[in-house]
Amino acid sequence: MRDYELVFLVRPGGPDADPDQVSERVQNWITSDGGEIEKVLPWGRRRLAYVIDGQRDAHYYQINFRAGPQAIRGLERNLRISEDVIRYLTVRPGE
Repeated sequence: MRDYELVFLVRPGGPDADPDQVSERVQNWITSDGGEIEKVLPWGRRRLAYVIDGQRDAHYYQINFRAGPQAIRGLERNLRISEDVIRYLTVRPGE
């Protein structure tokens, strides 16, 4: 198990209107592959630096978790096909 940090942006007023539900869904994707959530930090709604898919604002979330390297591929696939997530970035802190 390795430490990871995920930051993702949720579209305001997307198909799933509540951004906290999107965050819960992302957390379920992590734990379903054997990951352990360490910390969830909602940063709130912020203005984007540039327009992404016609959006000027987004809800920012940071999740620190532990998971195996194979779990990241499935997590990022789900994030990529989700209509509610505008952008995401997964990193290993300290590297």
